[in-house]
Amino acid sequence: MLGLASAVSTASIHEQRYSLSLDGTGDYLKIDGFASELSNGMAFTVSIWFKGDSNASAAYTNNTLFSAHTSTGGNVLRISVDNDGTNGIFYSDAGSGNTPSLGNVDLDDGRWHNVVVSRGGGADVVAKLYIDGGEAVDIENTNPSFDGATQVSVGQEYDNANATDFYEGSIGDIAFWDAALDSEAAIAVYNAGSPFDLNTDRGTYDNASDLIGYWKMGYGSFDDKAHGVVHDQTDPGFGTEMVQNGSFDNGTTNWTKSTTTSATQDI
Repeated sequence: MLGLASAVSTASIHEQRYSLSLDGTGDYLKIDGFASELSNGMAFTVSIWFKGDSNASAAYTNNTLFSAHTSTGGNVLRISVDNDGTNGIFYSDAGSGNTPSLGNVDLDDGRWHNVVVSRGGGADVVAKLYIDGGEAVDIENTNPSFDGATQVSVGQEYDNANATDFYEGSIGDIAFWDAALDSEAAIAVYNAGSPFDLNTDRGTYDNASDLIGYWKMGYGSFDDKAHGVVHDQTDPGFGTEMVQNGSFDNGTTNWTKSTTTSATQDI
Protein backbone atom coordinates (compact mmCIF):
# COMPACT_ATOMS: atom_id res chain seq x y z
CA MET A 1 0.00 0.00 0.00
CA LEU A 2 1.05 3.62 -0.30
CA GLY A 3 1.29 5.09 3.18
CA LEU A 4 1.14 8.75 4.17
CA ALA A 5 4.33 9.93 5.86
CA SER A 6 4.33 12.24 8.86
CA ALA A 7 6.12 15.52 9.35
CA VAL A 8 9.01 15.77 11.78
CA SER A 9 9.90 18.50 14.24
CA THR A 10 12.69 20.10 12.28
CA ALA A 11 13.26 23.23 10.26
CA SER A 12 14.37 21.25 7.21
CA ILE A 13 11.87 20.48 4.44
CA HIS A 14 11.36 16.79 3.66
CA GLU A 15 10.41 16.10 0.07
CA GLN A 16 9.13 12.54 0.57
CA ARG A 17 5.41 12.45 1.43
CA TYR A 18 4.40 8.90 0.63
CA SER A 19 6.05 5.51 0.77
CA LEU A 20 5.31 2.02 -0.46
CA SER A 21 4.24 -0.29 2.38
CA LEU A 22 5.09 -3.98 1.77
CA ASP A 23 3.95 -6.86 3.98
CA GLY A 24 6.69 -9.34 3.01
CA THR A 25 4.34 -11.98 1.61
CA GLY A 26 3.67 -10.95 -1.97
CA ASP A 27 3.70 -7.16 -2.34
CA TYR A 28 5.94 -5.60 -4.99
CA LEU A 29 6.00 -3.18 -7.93
CA LYS A 30 6.98 -4.03 -11.50
CA ILE A 31 8.87 -1.72 -13.86
CA ASP A 32 9.67 -4.13 -16.69
CA GLY A 33 9.58 -1.34 -19.27
CA PHE A 34 12.58 0.32 -17.60
CA ALA A 35 14.83 -2.42 -19.01
CA SER A 36 14.91 -0.55 -22.30
CA GLU A 37 16.98 2.16 -20.56
CA LEU A 38 19.65 -0.34 -19.47
CA SER A 39 22.66 -1.58 -21.45
CA ASN A 40 25.44 -4.04 -20.74
CA GLY A 41 28.47 -2.47 -19.07
CA MET A 42 26.79 0.89 -18.55
CA ALA A 43 27.76 3.31 -15.81
CA PHE A 44 24.90 3.72 -13.35
CA THR A 45 23.86 4.83 -9.89
CA VAL A 46 20.79 3.75 -7.95
CA SER A 47 19.42 5.32 -4.76
CA ILE A 48 16.78 3.68 -2.53
CA TRP A 49 15.05 4.93 0.63
CA PHE A 50 13.64 2.20 2.89
CA LYS A 51 12.49 1.41 6.44
CA GLY A 52 11.94 -2.00 8.04
CA ASP A 53 11.79 -3.57 11.47
CA SER A 54 10.82 -7.23 11.09
CA ASN A 55 12.84 -8.84 8.29
CA ALA A 56 13.73 -11.86 10.40
CA SER A 57 15.20 -14.07 7.67
CA ALA A 58 18.21 -16.37 7.85
CA ALA A 59 18.88 -16.10 4.12
CA TYR A 60 20.84 -13.09 2.93
CA THR A 61 19.14 -13.27 -0.46
CA ASN A 62 15.77 -12.33 1.06
CA ASN A 63 14.55 -8.80 1.85
CA THR A 64 14.99 -7.54 -1.72
CA LEU A 65 14.81 -3.79 -2.35
CA PHE A 66 15.58 -3.61 -6.11
CA SER A 67 16.26 -6.29 -8.70
CA ALA A 68 16.68 -6.93 -12.43
CA HIS A 69 16.36 -10.36 -14.05
CA THR A 70 16.20 -12.04 -17.44
CA SER A 71 12.84 -13.12 -18.82
CA THR A 72 13.48 -16.60 -17.42
CA GLY A 73 14.44 -15.35 -13.97
CA GLY A 74 18.22 -15.33 -14.33
CA ASN A 75 19.93 -12.94 -11.91
CA VAL A 76 21.20 -9.65 -13.35
CA LEU A 77 21.25 -7.33 -10.32
CA ARG A 78 20.01 -7.62 -6.75
CA ILE A 79 20.21 -5.13 -3.89
CA SER A 80 18.78 -6.36 -0.59
CA VAL A 81 18.87 -5.77 3.14
CA ASP A 82 21.21 -8.46 4.45
CA ASN A 83 20.20 -11.34 6.74
CA ASP A 84 17.74 -10.28 9.45
CA GLY A 85 18.46 -6.63 8.68
CA THR A 86 21.38 -6.20 11.07
CA ASN A 87 24.29 -6.87 8.70
CA GLY A 88 24.07 -4.08 6.14
CA ILE A 89 23.42 -4.49 2.42
CA PHE A 90 23.59 -7.55 0.16
CA TYR A 91 24.64 -6.93 -3.47
CA SER A 92 24.81 -9.39 -6.34
CA ASP A 93 25.43 -9.32 -10.10
CA ALA A 94 27.01 -11.60 -12.68
CA GLY A 95 30.51 -10.23 -12.08
CA SER A 96 30.65 -9.78 -8.32
CA GLY A 97 28.59 -12.80 -7.36
CA ASN A 98 26.90 -12.70 -3.95
CA THR A 99 28.43 -10.01 -1.74
CA PRO A 100 26.86 -9.93 1.75
CA SER A 101 27.37 -7.80 4.88
CA LEU A 102 28.28 -4.57 3.08
CA GLY A 103 28.49 -1.84 5.69
CA ASN A 104 27.69 -4.38 8.44
CA VAL A 105 25.15 -2.10 10.14
CA ASP A 106 21.61 -2.55 11.44
CA LEU A 107 19.17 -1.49 8.71
CA ASP A 108 16.10 -3.09 10.26
CA ASP A 109 15.73 -0.74 13.22
CA GLY A 110 12.43 0.88 12.29
CA ARG A 111 14.11 4.03 10.99
CA TRP A 112 14.47 5.37 7.45
CA HIS A 113 17.72 4.59 5.64
CA ASN A 114 19.20 5.39 2.23
CA VAL A 115 21.51 3.24 0.11
CA VAL A 116 23.34 4.48 -2.98
CA VAL A 117 25.29 2.17 -5.33
CA SER A 118 27.47 3.90 -7.93
CA ARG A 119 29.65 2.29 -10.63
CA GLY A 120 31.54 3.46 -13.69
CA GLY A 121 31.16 1.88 -17.13
CA GLY A 122 32.89 -1.27 -18.30
CA ALA A 123 33.37 -4.81 -17.01
CA ASP A 124 34.58 -5.90 -13.56
CA VAL A 125 34.35 -2.38 -12.13
CA VAL A 126 34.72 -1.51 -8.44
CA ALA A 127 31.39 0.01 -7.39
CA LYS A 128 30.90 2.29 -4.42
CA LEU A 129 28.20 1.73 -1.79
CA TYR A 130 27.02 4.52 0.50
CA ILE A 131 24.70 3.89 3.45
CA ASP A 132 23.08 6.98 4.97
CA GLY A 133 25.69 9.25 3.41
CA GLY A 134 28.58 7.45 5.12
CA GLU A 135 32.02 6.53 3.87
CA ALA A 136 32.08 4.54 0.65
CA VAL A 137 32.34 0.73 0.77
CA ASP A 138 33.91 -1.01 -2.25
CA ILE A 139 32.07 -3.74 -4.18
CA GLU A 140 34.61 -5.60 -6.29
CA ASN A 141 34.20 -6.83 -9.89
CA THR A 142 30.68 -5.55 -10.56
CA ASN A 143 29.34 -6.36 -14.01
CA PRO A 144 25.54 -6.55 -14.32
CA SER A 145 24.57 -7.93 -17.72
CA PHE A 146 21.71 -5.51 -18.29
CA ASP A 147 21.14 -6.65 -21.89
CA GLY A 148 18.96 -9.44 -20.55
CA ALA A 149 17.23 -7.43 -17.81
CA THR A 150 13.67 -7.74 -19.07
CA GLN A 151 12.16 -7.90 -15.57
CA VAL A 152 12.85 -5.05 -13.16
CA SER A 153 11.06 -4.83 -9.82
CA VAL A 154 10.97 -3.27 -6.37
CA GLY A 155 10.38 -5.29 -3.22
CA GLN A 156 11.21 -8.77 -4.56
CA GLU A 157 13.45 -10.79 -6.90
CA TYR A 158 12.70 -13.55 -9.39
CA ASP A 159 13.78 -17.17 -8.95
CA ASN A 160 13.10 -19.14 -12.13
CA ALA A 161 10.58 -16.46 -13.12
CA ASN A 162 8.73 -16.79 -9.80
CA ALA A 163 8.45 -13.78 -7.48
CA THR A 164 10.29 -14.48 -4.20
CA ASP A 165 12.36 -12.91 -1.39
CA PHE A 166 9.90 -10.14 -0.59
CA TYR A 167 10.82 -7.09 1.46
CA GLU A 168 8.78 -6.29 4.56
CA GLY A 169 8.65 -2.62 5.41
CA SER A 170 8.43 0.69 3.59
CA ILE A 171 10.23 1.78 0.42
CA GLY A 172 10.37 5.46 -0.50
CA ASP A 173 11.92 7.34 -3.39
CA ILE A 174 13.96 5.32 -5.89
CA ALA A 175 16.24 7.05 -8.40
CA PHE A 176 18.38 5.64 -11.23
CA TRP A 177 21.06 7.56 -13.17
CA ASP A 178 23.00 6.49 -16.28
CA ALA A 179 26.19 7.89 -14.72
CA ALA A 180 28.42 7.13 -11.75
CA LEU A 181 27.76 9.75 -9.09
CA ASP A 182 30.94 10.88 -7.35
CA SER A 183 31.18 10.73 -3.56
CA GLU A 184 30.10 14.35 -3.08
CA ALA A 185 26.96 13.86 -5.15
CA ALA A 186 26.12 10.47 -3.57
CA ILE A 187 26.38 11.90 -0.07
CA ALA A 188 24.35 14.93 -1.13
CA VAL A 189 21.51 12.60 -2.17
CA TYR A 190 21.22 11.47 1.46
CA ASN A 191 21.12 15.13 2.54
CA ALA A 192 21.38 14.31 6.25
CA GLY A 193 18.24 12.18 6.02
CA SER A 194 16.06 14.68 4.14
CA PRO A 195 15.07 13.61 0.58
CA PHE A 196 14.74 16.42 -1.95
CA ASP A 197 13.65 16.73 -5.58
CA LEU A 198 16.44 15.05 -7.59
CA ASN A 199 15.21 16.58 -10.83
CA THR A 200 16.95 19.80 -9.73
CA ASP A 201 20.68 20.20 -9.05
CA ARG A 202 21.42 21.26 -5.49
CA GLY A 203 24.79 21.96 -3.85
CA THR A 204 27.26 19.16 -4.65
CA TYR A 205 24.50 17.15 -6.33
CA ASP A 206 24.87 18.07 -10.01
CA ASN A 207 23.49 14.98 -11.77
CA ALA A 208 19.86 15.89 -12.37
CA SER A 209 20.41 15.68 -16.14
CA ASP A 210 21.65 12.07 -15.77
CA LEU A 211 18.43 10.75 -14.21
CA ILE A 212 16.74 8.08 -16.33
CA GLY A 213 14.30 6.78 -13.70
CA TYR A 214 12.82 8.51 -10.65
CA TRP A 215 9.82 7.16 -8.74
CA LYS A 216 8.36 9.00 -5.73
CA MET A 217 6.00 6.26 -4.57
CA GLY A 218 2.72 8.09 -4.62
CA TYR A 219 3.36 11.82 -4.61
CA GLY A 220 4.83 12.33 -8.07
CA SER A 221 3.00 13.87 -11.03
CA PHE A 222 0.27 11.55 -12.37
CA ASP A 223 0.83 8.97 -9.59
CA ASP A 224 -2.36 7.02 -8.89
CA LYS A 225 -2.35 5.92 -5.26
CA ALA A 226 -5.81 4.40 -5.53
CA HIS A 227 -4.64 1.94 -8.18
CA GLY A 228 -0.99 1.51 -7.22
CA VAL A 229 0.57 3.15 -10.28
CA VAL A 230 3.76 5.20 -9.80
CA HIS A 231 5.09 7.27 -12.70
CA ASP A 232 8.71 7.94 -13.63
CA GLN A 233 9.26 11.60 -12.74
CA THR A 234 11.95 12.11 -15.39
CA ASP A 235 9.07 12.06 -17.89
CA PRO A 236 5.85 12.04 -15.84
CA GLY A 237 2.82 10.77 -17.70
CA PHE A 238 4.95 9.30 -20.47
CA GLY A 239 7.93 7.61 -18.80
CA THR A 240 8.14 4.11 -17.35
CA GLU A 241 5.42 3.30 -14.82
CA MET A 242 5.70 1.07 -11.77
CA VAL A 243 2.61 -1.11 -11.48
CA GLN A 244 1.49 -3.07 -8.42
CA ASN A 245 1.44 -6.84 -8.34
CA GLY A 246 -2.18 -7.88 -8.73
CA SER A 247 -5.26 -5.66 -8.71
CA PHE A 248 -7.44 -4.29 -5.92
CA ASP A 249 -10.50 -6.17 -7.07
CA ASN A 250 -9.37 -9.76 -7.63
CA GLY A 251 -9.75 -10.80 -4.00
CA THR A 252 -6.27 -12.34 -3.78
CA THR A 253 -3.97 -9.35 -3.62
CA ASN A 254 -2.09 -8.19 -0.53
CA TRP A 255 -2.57 -4.56 -1.52
CA THR A 256 -5.11 -2.13 -0.13
CA LYS A 257 -6.63 1.12 -1.34
CA SER A 258 -5.97 2.84 1.98
CA THR A 259 -3.54 5.75 2.01
CA THR A 260 -4.02 6.59 5.69
CA THR A 261 -1.99 3.83 7.30
CA SER A 262 0.24 4.28 10.32
CA ALA A 263 2.48 7.27 9.66
CA THR A 264 6.11 6.65 8.89
CA GLN A 265 8.77 8.28 11.02
CA ASP A 266 11.97 10.28 10.50
CA ILE A 267 11.02 11.42 7.00
